[in-house]
Amino acid sequence: FKFRVKNGYIYIYFNNKERKEKISNKNINIQFILNLVNQLYFRQQWLEFNVFSNFGFMLNSCTTATACGIIDVVSKSILGKIKNNKKSAHIFIDINPKYDEDIFNIRFVNVVRMSVVDIIYAFIVAILRTKINKFKEV
Repeated sequence: FKFRVKNGYIYIYFNNKERKEKISNKNINIQFILNLVNQLYFRQQWLEFNVFSNFGFMLNSCTTATACGIIDVVSKSILGKIKNNKKSAHIFIDINPKYDEDIFNIRFVNVVRMSVVDIIYAFIVAILRTKINKFKEV
């Protein structure tokens, strides 16, 4: 499945069908997803985090060099914060200027290890927390 967030809605693509949900804390599906992500975040072991980027503005090489420098600084700042939280991660950054074409590509690749028991436990805790929050609202 694929999903994207835009203008306060989450668009979910599954089996060639699109579903649109309004993001609000009162929606039980959104509460479940937030609880599940919170549980899975602390149980994962990051192995690799790679950033690959190509940027080029054919008419101005100064713009290309400046943009590649900005992308490099921003990605290193973000990945430095991730490395402080997940010390087991191997981080790789590859930023290539393309002076002969107009292009802008950024690709993030994350390799994570997680046990099946942790996934099952995270689902159970997320379901229970969602049910408890639903009963508190009533």
